[in-house]
Amino acid sequence: MQQDGAKAHPKPTDEDFNSELEALGSQGKTGLHAQPAQSPDLNVNDLGFFSALQSRHRCATQKNESELIAMVQAAFEDCAMPTLKKLWCALQSATHEMMKTTGDNHFEIPHANEDKLEREGRLPVVLPMELPATCCPEDEQNSATIMVDQSALSVLQ
Repeated sequence: MQQDGAKAHPKPTDEDFNSELEALGSQGKTGLHAQPAQSPDLNVNDLGFFSALQSRHRCATQKNESELIAMVQAAFEDCAMPTLKKLWCALQSATHEMMKTTGDNHFEIPHANEDKLEREGRLPVVLPMELPATCCPEDEQNSATIMVDQSALSVLQ
């Protein structure tokens, strides 16, 4: 599992985390890794959902953990499917642009007119990926394309 370098995240040596992995029978199969500093943000929640949570949190004060959990669940349930589809397209675009720059974070997500495509019923589930030949060998590129396509289909079905 990959996480950013926030201090609140557990370290790969965290005893509680490793105990849970052992209890699940996943120790040695699953690891915890921190992203390098300044890595591109490929968390779909960071691309849009967390902003909805922040605005809800500012409007009302939750008094306890149960109220906070209820607020998060309500925010997710209130998030319209067209918004989630547009976020998914933004995530795919960010992933494609990052791969074109071989992992660099100096790129801009191209504007794809998602609102217009959604109104016309033409918003794609999977965006076509065109990587330059210098990015990676063709067999790795094909494998990555297949994994992204399968991931997109499983999430949106």
